[in-house]
Amino acid sequence: INQAVYKAISTGTDYADSVKLVADAEILATAGRANLADTTALLTSSLNAYGDGVQQAADYSDSLFAAVQTGNTNLPELATNLGKITGVASAAEVPFDDLVATLSALTITTGNTAESSTKLRALLTELIKPSDDLQAALGNTTLAGDGLQAVMEVLQAKTGGSAEEMAKLFGST
Repeated sequence: INQAVYKAISTGTDYADSVKLVADAEILATAGRANLADTTALLTSSLNAYGDGVQQAADYSDSLFAAVQTGNTNLPELATNLGKITGVASAAEVPFDDLVATLSALTITTGNTAESSTKLRALLTELIKPSDDLQAALGNTTLAGDGLQAVMEVLQAKTGGSAEEMAKLFGST
């Protein structure tokens, strides 16, 4: 517990709030059979990336647990990989729930959290600053205005679901 409180404080959480944060992390760590300190670090880094406070820790915890339940991932893998994309996702205005649900869905098809997070980061990076071809395909649909699901639905419709056509729109993914 001391290590978890230390992790919370070292990421900018004040002592009083760190106790509540660790309590929420403990519930998640127990349910997900994970290390408390790593789970605390996962929660604090996610909250910090989105500029949210300890008051939202339980909601973030619920989203993370749902990802573990529905995807092919676990808390240690999320703790290692989610931080690679939360900053980009936050900048792209992708809600945390949507980010985690998308990552979870990708892990089902790839079977690998690290690969899924790398692909998702590349996708979000390209959607933040789309190429001319990608922008033309999207039309007036934007990541910030319409959300990730709407963007992907438009692209699915424009490409007919063709991986080859999709690849033409995304240079680095």
